[in-house]
Amino acid sequence: MAERFSAVVDFAGIGDISDAAVRDILERVFELHLAHTPHRRFHLTPNALVLLFDKPAIRTVQRTLHVLDQELNVLPHGRAAWRIFDLRTDQHYFRSVCHRLLDDAAHRAGHVVRPGRSESDRQAAFLNVMDQLRTLDPTVYMHRQNVIRFVDDKPARIEFEEVWLGIEMLERSLDLRIHEDPRKFLLMTEMLDFKVLHHLARPENAGPRVSLNFHAENVLLPQFDDIATEIEAARRPDVIFELPLSDFHAQPRHFRSACAKLEGLGFRLAIDHVNWPEWEAAAQDLPRADYTKILWDARLARLPAQARAKAASSIEAGSSRFVLIHCGDSQSVQHGRSLGFRLLQGRAVPEIPAPPKPPLRIVVLNPVEPPPEPQPGGESKIPSV
Repeated sequence: MAERFSAVVDFAGIGDISDAAVRDILERVFELHLAHTPHRRFHLTPNALVLLFDKPAIRTVQRTLHVLDQELNVLPHGRAAWRIFDLRTDQHYFRSVCHRLLDDAAHRAGHVVRPGRSESDRQAAFLNVMDQLRTLDPTVYMHRQNVIRFVDDKPARIEFEEVWLGIEMLERSLDLRIHEDPRKFLLMTEMLDFKVLHHLARPENAGPRVSLNFHAENVLLPQFDDIATEIEAARRPDVIFELPLSDFHAQPRHFRSACAKLEGLGFRLAIDHVNWPEWEAAAQDLPRADYTKILWDARLARLPAQARAKAASSIEAGSSRFVLIHCGDSQSVQHGRSLGFRLLQGRAVPEIPAPPKPPLRIVVLNPVEPPPEPQPGGESKIPSV
């Protein structure tokens, strides 16, 4: 079994998994909902559980975790936190979360000493970071990259510009570890999503068509309505929200609701971080999108003839919306073009220079004629006003 997905369940807010009440709920829920679903399950720490499974089990695992959350909610100490990871694209994040849980478990067991970093210290530090993020100027950490459209018989042109915050730069600057705690990660990314949206909503920042990364859950928050409706209706078709495909796998119903809401408000939608085989398998289930951003994979260049012909046919049919992203070298650009991609993005994609500004014209208003030269032997003639 080649597991490509994982779910991490953190019971720190509930108690020890070996506690009789927690164990009874776990055994009953998993036996009832996962007994016939291929998966592996193990205890990462006394307070954390890891499930490994393949793509067909995603929705079953998701439903099971929702039921588990509801069952555990009857306990007096709080609720569990869980998150599903796509191990093909989220391996670094998955490992960071597991290391953080192992570290916390060792600390609670007395195996690791952290001078001056009690739980209250860490909470105070987190709140301090949140205060810093609230006053953050997003333009300092903002990255921009164009999506370029190539047409055989016409010059290439800019389709739209993607704007995002550099999380790695932000982590280094503020000494953060945003990816290491699922709950804090969600709070921080929610705040950063809205930081970028609020920046783009200002009339003075209006410009050509632009896209921004967003999470489906955040589209459904009341705060989204407050900011998004500040964008004039005429501008909204030029604002594209990029929702990651992993949000669809984690919460399909919420993802569809977010897409429907964006469409109803007049915004455009892009589904981001899609592997081509994944797109072929999930295309019928996904909501309609204006753009679908396909990750460049070197395996696309090595497709067998039949698979390549099938892919090229699908790409050609969707050439107005498929964007090949992460084109980091000339090979990715060449193979992407040969497969039929017309929209490309990445550091190896030739940039289109911005149109030159018109030359500066100096116009003198109400010119005043110079006084006439003095006449020899007489006074100068001053024109009457």
